[in-house]
Amino acid sequence: MATQITQDGISARQALTGAQERLLKEGSLADTAIQAQPREYYAAMRRADPIHFDARLGSWLVTRHEDISAIQSDPVTFSVQHGYSEQQARGMRNEFETYLREHGGGYFPDAIMSDPPYHTRIRKLMEQAFTAHRVKALEPRITDIVRGVIAEAIARVMAHATR
Repeated sequence: MATQITQDGISARQALTGAQERLLKEGSLADTAIQAQPREYYAAMRRADPIHFDARLGSWLVTRHEDISAIQSDPVTFSVQHGYSEQQARGMRNEFETYLREHGGGYFPDAIMSDPPYHTRIRKLMEQAFTAHRVKALEPRITDIVRGVIAEAIARVMAHATR
């Protein structure tokens, strides 16, 4: 089915079945049942509400390529500060930051989740730091870390299973 675009460049809404309407009205990506099988939820959003506000998440969900492209081409109106940073401010940031400091080698919020031109500058620096040659050189260390994490997980499962 071809996407219908309105004059302002945003995807048009199409009719839903009653079940799809209820799913969008009552459902949320915060629901574990929807997370387990999200196909119908995404289909309903793409069809009738391609730019959908999920109240339980407190976030906008954008489901169509054309809309995503329009949003990404306007970082002033659709700044990362209006979504991602607000989510972190609701308490997720502290948990995420703590986890990365303890298990991930540090917390660097500006490396990815920032707006141009700052994002562009950081991305160019990262591209220089992570060339194919550099990543290949890191491969043995990455392999050791992954093996260690897997071995630790297996040990925990085995310890739990023997109780």
